[in-house]
Amino acid sequence: MDALFHAGTNSGSEYEVEDLPNGLHFYVLDTRRDDGVLKYTVGVKSTATNSTSSTVHGVEVSEGAVDGSFCTFDLKNTGTAPANATNPHPQDLSAYLGSDIYRLSASVDNASWKVGLPNALAHAKFGESTVVKVAIGPASNGTSYPTSGIVALTAVSESDSNVSCTAMCKI
Repeated sequence: MDALFHAGTNSGSEYEVEDLPNGLHFYVLDTRRDDGVLKYTVGVKSTATNSTSSTVHGVEVSEGAVDGSFCTFDLKNTGTAPANATNPHPQDLSAYLGSDIYRLSASVDNASWKVGLPNALAHAKFGESTVVKVAIGPASNGTSYPTSGIVALTAVSESDSNVSCTAMCKI
């Protein structure tokens, strides 16, 4: 693994890696530049099973809307964190905790269209929402757009793979 990461699909580098000896799964969720300095939003999940957690995971995805060459969806984290969770760390880390990561997949029901996910991961704090975009375009290099189709976006919680939601976008 090198020190340069990228967020998103087709970025030229990995956006997730598992460190099995230490029981951790790292996700590069987003990148941004701040005065020329490259900064990352990173998520980390323990790969150890924790059956004592009282966290409830949930997700809702709204019906998508066409926005130029994208179908845009709102993804809401409907889960809840434990009300009285103890923090064993000497610093207050609450600003960095209380989120879930979702693995995304997209498909379209018409072979005349193609879809792509700029980022295969999304994240949101409990009770908050984020925007997910699915790129859409004609499957061929023709000059006209194909007939209508339905894009399906599925979001699956990385914390609980039994939690998922699928929403549609009519194109």
